Amino acid sequence: MTTNPSIFFSYQKLMSYLQKIKIVCGERGNGKSYGAKKICLMRGRKTKKLCFVWVRREVTEVEELKSQFLDDIKHDPEFENDLFEVRGWKIYYLEPTGEPDEYKRYLIGKFIALSTSQNLKSSIYHNVSLIIYDEYISLKTYLKNELTLWKDLLESVLRMRENWQIFMISNAMTTQSPYYDFYDIKFDGAKEFTTSEFAVLQYCDSKAYREAKKNTTLGKLFAKDEYGKHSIENEFLLDDTSNIKVYKGYKQYGTTLILEGIKMGVWICGNGIIYIDGQVQQGNAYSIYSEDVKNNEDCYLMTKQSRTFQFLKKKFYDNTIYYNNLKIKNACTLMFRKYLQNY
Repeated sequence: MTTNPSIFFSYQKLMSYLQKIKIVCGERGNGKSYGAKKICLMRGRKTKKLCFVWVRREVTEVEELKSQFLDDIKHDPEFENDLFEVRGWKIYYLEPTGEPDEYKRYLIGKFIALSTSQNLKSSIYHNVSLIIYDEYISLKTYLKNELTLWKDLLESVLRMRENWQIFMISNAMTTQSPYYDFYDIKFDGAKEFTTSEFAVLQYCDSKAYREAKKNTTLGKLFAKDEYGKHSIENEFLLDDTSNIKVYKGYKQYGTTLILEGIKMGVWICGNGIIYIDGQVQQGNAYSIYSEDVKNNEDCYLMTKQSRTFQFLKKKFYDNTIYYNNLKIKNACTLMFRKYLQNY
């Protein structure tokens, strides 16, 4: 890791909170995933049972992760006398049998892709006490009906048990997430800890880590770049506040959008401007998500070829869409990212 491990993120303060769902958002590369991995492997070493599952969004992400999952822990003094192994989508703890090069293998963890997690409903996870969702904030787009998939996964793994914790880990991409709405977290990035009944979110903003990173070659290279504000200064990459305003002029109601359950009014204003806010009126609604269509009356699936989407796409390219707040803008931006190729 480094000769100065004290600059990296520690789970000590977060673990003192009683909420079962623990969310970590902060600088890239500051040890968030590494710390969660240590907790999992230490528990696996102790229990010698399947005690954790590690979740990523897509199968390709899991394939990339599992090939290097154990690389960094090989140099950690905590595990200098331990052997672990990844076989397929499973993680094992190896115990010497006394015979040369022979070990007893204990299954302690599994990798899961959220996109295919519905295939796991018949699996048994009665000893799993840790669920890690790594990179829960998407830089591109969320899965179709992602929250439903997440709820199904929790039901499949946890059932009616209470002896569990969930760690959700992400870089500082945005203060908006459908998971924050689900957990009733009002994250504004202004304080270290935000809590609700079920979840606690820690915004890890490490000055020592940032200063050390600034002095690296890449840190100096990124210093004046927009990406550097995210990579080094821990600014939220997706929280672009341009085109956000409170519109007070004349506007005529156009239609309703429903995106991941968020209802939005699309208004036609003067000078070719479109304004999207949270005020909706009666009439047809459109969504790109089938779950929204199923759960809302008079809601229609909007395809790339739909007249409504084609109209909004033109306005998006013309940069003549304005939004009432960041939550609405981010939801619409993810819609365009999902449907527009090469965006």
